[in-house]
Amino acid sequence: MHPQISVAESYGIKSSELRTLMKVITENRELIERCWNEYFDL
Repeated sequence: MHPQISVAESYGIKSSELRTLMKVITENRELIERCWNEYFDL
């Protein structure tokens, strides 16, 4: 099971920029999780 991707807070970031960031994160989720787990030796 994977945690849900969401925005907790955003100060000074436009909605269009948040959508772009969420898209990039979603598209690279596996890479981000793999690197996170390797870094923290999980």
